[in-house]
Amino acid sequence: MYPGGSDTIFDYLRTLLCVVLAALGTLVWSALARRGGYAGLHRWFRTAVRLLLVFAMNMYGWDKIFLLQMPEPGPDTLVSQFGRMTPFQLLWSFMGYSRTYQISSGIAEVLAGALLLIPRFTLAGAVLCFGVMTHVFVINMSYDVPVKILSFHLLLLAVFLIAPDADRLADLFFRNRPAAPSRSFGPSSRPWARRLTAGLFAVVVLLALYLNFQIRGIRTHSLQAARELPFYGAWSVEEFAEDGGAPHFEGNGRWLQLVLVHRDEAQIRLFDGTYDHVSLTFDGNARKFALSDDANAQIATLPRVWKSEFAFEMPDAQTLVVSGVVEGTRVRATCRRIDVSKLPLATARFRWTSGE
Repeated sequence: MYPGGSDTIFDYLRTLLCVVLAALGTLVWSALARRGGYAGLHRWFRTAVRLLLVFAMNMYGWDKIFLLQMPEPGPDTLVSQFGRMTPFQLLWSFMGYSRTYQISSGIAEVLAGALLLIPRFTLAGAVLCFGVMTHVFVINMSYDVPVKILSFHLLLLAVFLIAPDADRLADLFFRNRPAAPSRSFGPSSRPWARRLTAGLFAVVVLLALYLNFQIRGIRTHSLQAARELPFYGAWSVEEFAEDGGAPHFEGNGRWLQLVLVHRDEAQIRLFDGTYDHVSLTFDGNARKFALSDDANAQIATLPRVWKSEFAFEMPDAQTLVVSGVVEGTRVRATCRRIDVSKLPLATARFRWTSGE
């Protein structure tokens, strides 16, 4: 499950309830209202929609430009098996691999938000936003990314901004006629209204940038802390032994790889190809780290819940030896560093011509 996902059953039911309440509210308002038109309210509502889209486009756009949303594949991704990836992991991996693709996608989103800042460029920004969000929504649907509801909402908001100019666009693209000028841009021509909306848009953009810089700082610090670990990287388990007591990691539970690329999480690849994600606590002074597996109790194919403190030693930079006691059984693993920098995905470079 992607953290921050919004596609649970509760979210779908909540969205359906909002649609029903909005429809009922519209019917009641239409029946009781005495005035025939609300042009002023419509313009302010369009401004509110622009604000939401500007915030979303800047949040997601700068997130991609700063390479935060889809990080570059780390050792854990580079040594993982393609067939054991979820569609979501596959998407994040190929997006993270190509900085050009991710940054250009972010630029398109930020440009759409920038155009929406200026009232007379609302249509241009909405059309670009429609194209960007169509792309995002199709990707979310194709790779089962759990933000389908959110991306579809943003797509509908762009459609809402485009709708009043549908005839003008039809004249331009399909009827071979000159498009009439738009009749209205901002919510009001009054100076105070212009200053208010300009201030709101400035706050929204600055908030999006501030949040992105905050996230960038947190992730950079986390990555630096992980890379400072002496055993950072992916390790192939060349020798694995259990002595005394009942074997805990026998059969398909035997370790094949030990991946240590996060300061609070490790990944163990087992003999049957599955991955066991365990919590990691590092004690640098004592040359020890603790591994704790308490999240897979309901998964029959993974070893039972366990927790242990392992001592480690590194005879050289390419060798890691870990030893500990798990439920009365002594476990010892001799590991060899996997040089992920030499893997094809890490060494591949752009080529203008093929066959080289």
